[in-house]
Amino acid sequence: MSKVHDKNVKDDDFDVDSEFKKPTFGRSGDILLPGRHRLVCCGSALPETYNVLMEGKKANLVVTDPPYQC
Repeated sequence: MSKVHDKNVKDDDFDVDSEFKKPTFGRSGDILLPGRHRLVCCGSALPETYNVLMEGKKANLVVTDPPYQC
């Protein structure tokens, strides 16, 4: 049994194609909620970014886009 991944994952029926048809814009600090996921538009080098994004929970994966414009 894996301690990292719950094998009983169920599809959340998130419709990616319909989301791409909507107008998009973002500002620093925005939190996006695609399905049951959370994305933040902010400085990934700042610890407070993760405090706001994660709300005390731990992530399975973190993806950043360097350079961090510091």
